Amino acid sequence: MAFAVAEDYTAGMKYRALMTVALALSSCQMAPSKDAPRDSVAIAGELPRRNTDIDRSAKSCSKPLYCGDVGYADCGSAADGPAYYFERKTGKIITTCGGACMYDPNGRCKRECPPAGWVCRTR
Repeated sequence: MAFAVAEDYTAGMKYRALMTVALALSSCQMAPSKDAPRDSVAIAGELPRRNTDIDRSAKSCSKPLYCGDVGYADCGSAADGPAYYFERKTGKIITTCGGACMYDPNGRCKRECPPAGWVCRTR
């Protein structure tokens, strides 16, 4: 009888240990990639130099946000205006989202918005 009780106790301890390890592992997060910004919150900045794609398209848009090498300019996307993602250094537009996605028969916006290089929160 004592042997059966000890065996049940050992099985219970093993179960408890496994559950503790599983719980600890479930709270772990993957480390961000080398390319992801440390803070993971988009940072406000200025538009790149003049006479670039984004300079011509986003003159009256919100102050751009940056996530690593990718910029984001919101031009009233909440009210059907465009939102542009662009290369920080060159000002070249990567993709257009926001209101441009209201009619998207080929699913481009689901594939490209936001682009792969955008890994930040906008707050």
